[in-house]
Amino acid sequence: MITPKRKKQFIAGAVCPKCSDVDSLILYPESQTIECVSCGFKQNPSQRDESSKVESAAKTHAKIGSNQAIKITNLSD
Repeated sequence: MITPKRKKQFIAGAVCPKCSDVDSLILYPESQTIECVSCGFKQNPSQRDESSKVESAAKTHAKIGSNQAIKITNLSD
């Protein structure tokens, strides 16, 4: 039995989150899964949503951490 080929598209300019290779990610439109042809990294849409939440929280934490030394000056008339 011959299995049908899955449709896939290269994502122009995309950088692999694992190996940092450029132009090596492909998208499978049916499942919205991405895969790196260089290192084999795979990620489905729910994994991308979860990793973006973690990255966003890390960026917020980094911003808060860098703003801890705040100089407060009282201005009186």
